[in-house]
Amino acid sequence: MAPRYRWKFDRYQYGQDSKALSAGAQRGLALFRGRAKCSDCHVIGKDYALFTDNDFHSVNIGLQRIAPRLAELTTRLVKARQVGASLDQTVLSEEDLAELGRFAVTLKPADIGKFRTPSLRNVALTAPYMHDGSVATLEAAVEMELYNRGTDMGRPLILTPQERSDLVALLQSLSSPSATSYGAH
Repeated sequence: MAPRYRWKFDRYQYGQDSKALSAGAQRGLALFRGRAKCSDCHVIGKDYALFTDNDFHSVNIGLQRIAPRLAELTTRLVKARQVGASLDQTVLSEEDLAELGRFAVTLKPADIGKFRTPSLRNVALTAPYMHDGSVATLEAAVEMELYNRGTDMGRPLILTPQERSDLVALLQSLSSPSATSYGAH
């Protein structure tokens, strides 16, 4: 009989299998829920974990690059929308317009640079990272998220190299057994 929970994290969290996660991943989970505050956006529910709040947030990826042209870009996007241009074509045809994020849909200035929180399921298998693919490794993505989290909190979030490694170990435990073996045959 197949186990009810196939993913390591789910066996640990919901199947009461205390050995499903490595010690490092367990420490990473404590950080994820605690001081690092990752679970504020990458939600772990009582009965299941989607690892997303399905909301839109800005982590300032790409905004610095377009900041000097922000007024021009938002105006151009609004005009394109007013004349009925395809939203998909508009943002897919120009990288700088795509950086405007949720604003492209809502046209609300507060949504500039906001993107939907991605699920972290299979995250170790989905490089490159961030909405624009600008971060090559999972370790670098963790570092960037920690930096941004510290900025949001108004104080740096300083983790030791071991703590960073523990967070990566947790993220690696979120890979589906079938996804990790896909194409291995």
